[in-house]
Amino acid sequence: IGIYFVGDWSLVSHFAVDSYDLCDIAWSKDDTSIVVWESEFESKQLVYSPTGNLMSSNEPYTGALGIKTYKFSPNGLNVAVGYYDNNVRIFNTKTWRMISTLNHSILNITPDLGIVVFREEELSAKNKYSKYVECPLPFKLQPGLGSTLLKGIGGAIDQIEFSADSNFMATKGEGMPNVLYIWQVNGLKLFTIIIQLKPIKDFQWSPKENMLLIVTENAKMYTFTLSNVYIVELVSDNSNTFGAGKIIWNSDGKSFIVSDKKQMIIGHPEVNDSNEEPNEENIQQPSQPHQQFQPIEDGANYEEGYEEADGNPEAEQNDPNEGDYYAQNDGDNILDEEEKGQNDYGNE
Repeated sequence: IGIYFVGDWSLVSHFAVDSYDLCDIAWSKDDTSIVVWESEFESKQLVYSPTGNLMSSNEPYTGALGIKTYKFSPNGLNVAVGYYDNNVRIFNTKTWRMISTLNHSILNITPDLGIVVFREEELSAKNKYSKYVECPLPFKLQPGLGSTLLKGIGGAIDQIEFSADSNFMATKGEGMPNVLYIWQVNGLKLFTIIIQLKPIKDFQWSPKENMLLIVTENAKMYTFTLSNVYIVELVSDNSNTFGAGKIIWNSDGKSFIVSDKKQMIIGHPEVNDSNEEPNEENIQQPSQPHQQFQPIEDGANYEEGYEEADGNPEAEQNDPNEGDYYAQNDGDNILDEEEKGQNDYGNE
């Protein structure tokens, strides 16, 4: 590993690491340590100081595929590691000790677990609309479409996302790709399970509040808040040509982009914190005009797309004074905008 000062790109530190096939590295949020993990063929994780001293080494098992996903919490206190054994292991970044293993192989949900289970159901075979229903407990999870469990392979945890306040974490595994697990970080316990009709393609928390958007490569967007779950139809026609597969939030949390391979939709969220029970009217048929989004075709005027969504393209741009990156050497030197753009993944 080589560490460089970006002011003049001089080499600050250079050291070898005890890895067989180093896959990736990442700075801790407080810049006091560097995490190294092996390729998918190993489960080994190493932590070094910037001077090259080995601070921690962890390898929960051998002889099988290892690390699939790696994610720091926004507050930097924890890191969640998704493994091929269908588990997420949580490490404390102060001691680098493993504090919990979150099992994704639980199939029988009983009332004593204190978990709420929501399942998407079609309103009718001829109706494109669907709704969420709360499942009575006990409830047994069934591997759905695309599940690797049906093939006897098990499943890697392929996506982990923390909420902006680091209090909640959403995870998904290849074993049951249509099931989303939402965990309460305080206490490290399972909070909610959401079961979709189709495999989940992406999910992202709002950068400002506890709102989670979910897409499953269809013309719908699924929303979870701490008080409700609901479904929004992204297009008003019956073509169903839009297949949402990616979500990108604006850093201010006031807008987001949902895209498929050819089209994109710009949306502005509404938070419904009431305790109103979901029903067909307030879930499937958005009552507010700006909730009925239209896809922007290839070559379309993107500023017109903002106007149709009641947005302002200039207002949506990030404040250049927010999120600056610093390099320390007898003082803080703010990187210019070009260098900051190259550091979107952190101070590394």
